[in-house]
Amino acid sequence: MAEPISRFRQRYPGVELKIAEFGGLTVQQAVSNGELDMAMTALPVEEDSSLTILPLFNHPLCVLTPRTAEWEGKTSLSPAELASHPLVIYNEEFALSQQLMRLFAEHDVKPRIAVRSGQWDFLAAMVQAGIGVAILPEPICQRLDRQNFCWIPLQSELRWELGMIWREGVYMSRSAEAWLACSKAFWLE
Repeated sequence: MAEPISRFRQRYPGVELKIAEFGGLTVQQAVSNGELDMAMTALPVEEDSSLTILPLFNHPLCVLTPRTAEWEGKTSLSPAELASHPLVIYNEEFALSQQLMRLFAEHDVKPRIAVRSGQWDFLAAMVQAGIGVAILPEPICQRLDRQNFCWIPLQSELRWELGMIWREGVYMSRSAEAWLACSKAFWLE
């Protein structure tokens, strides 16, 4: 996110970019209610939301584990293989959390949730402390130290997809329109 924000600030130095960080479901509700002009959120959004959606990018999901002999050398993990391991996972208001719960249900797996949090770095700290394993987007895993962690691809078609959402036909500030244009230019062109 730093690069598109930097480009926006260079192009529009007098515009204050206000960033609100919430789970995807909370953000979707805020846009629907008009509390936010637009938002970047995990996709898909609720079908009956009547929001305009612009997919920007997607990444695979990985199982984050402590670097131990149990995990080293594994090339992928299925949802069923995670059934016997405690899971540290995003809070319920995160779209990814709900998507993962559906994935587990599709595989008849009842996850053993040990900890929930809205912060990926806290989840990683819980993994490092041996509390459980996490399922995180690959770019987040790549920020972590390979000396302490393994990240193993999750066997699933489920991907972490992010996009912009806004209400079509409703006034959008020039600043919000400029941010949307910068986002399109950075991720789609």
